[in-house]
Amino acid sequence: MLLLAITTAWTAEPDMTRNARSKTVGGIEFIYIAGGEFMMGQPDPSLVCNECSKDEQPVHRVTLRSFWMSKYEITQKQYRAVMGDNASYWTGDDLPVDHVPWNSAKEFCRKFSALHGVQARLPYEAEWEYACKAGTRTMYYWGDMVDGQYCWYAGNAGNRTHPVGIKLPNPLGLYDMAGNVWEWCEDWYGENYYRTSPSENPKGPENGIGRVLRGGWGDGRENGLRSSVRCFASGNPPLEGNIGIRLVLEQQ
Repeated sequence: MLLLAITTAWTAEPDMTRNARSKTVGGIEFIYIAGGEFMMGQPDPSLVCNECSKDEQPVHRVTLRSFWMSKYEITQKQYRAVMGDNASYWTGDDLPVDHVPWNSAKEFCRKFSALHGVQARLPYEAEWEYACKAGTRTMYYWGDMVDGQYCWYAGNAGNRTHPVGIKLPNPLGLYDMAGNVWEWCEDWYGENYYRTSPSENPKGPENGIGRVLRGGWGDGRENGLRSSVRCFASGNPPLEGNIGIRLVLEQQ
């Protein structure tokens, strides 16, 4: 009965790609993400493994307001223009900024907002998953099998980051939502949060053991690139792993 209910709900999801539009602020291109409903989480743990997907349960309906999301992960050139420095391990103007502490990511949002008169922030993880799935019902936003045309991962990345926007985008025109670098979210991480999450515009628990990461990274395994995968990090230096930024603008 549960699987039937989930399938019905997912089939009814609207076409999020209609009337797609974009705008550029401070040299960063943003895609408009129209608000709506979706089923958040991993609907069939047997397709992966119960242990690695237990924090993606239960699948639950979420309703979100509209927002704008950056088309690409923030590049080192864009980060340096706002922050004046760049602590990335791999360096290059068009590479995604990496090894960014959560507090530095938040400071980037604050400074970018002040410079350009907008309300920029990190995405909440519900927003991130909604935008990543883009109305799809498969493990990845392109299907149920890893496809190197869409992502950088252990099978093709060579244990390093790559310039943003090289791989194919998701149905909304967002690039690198799977692989390349992990992306910070606003939320605290809560392993059992999905059991108590509000149905409208959830913002995560009041506290937690770290901040949510989404999207996987370039040397990650296939399972870690799924659209529903959740991870976390403490958010403070010294920072391990390749963690970058994708911005959201509040709908104005």
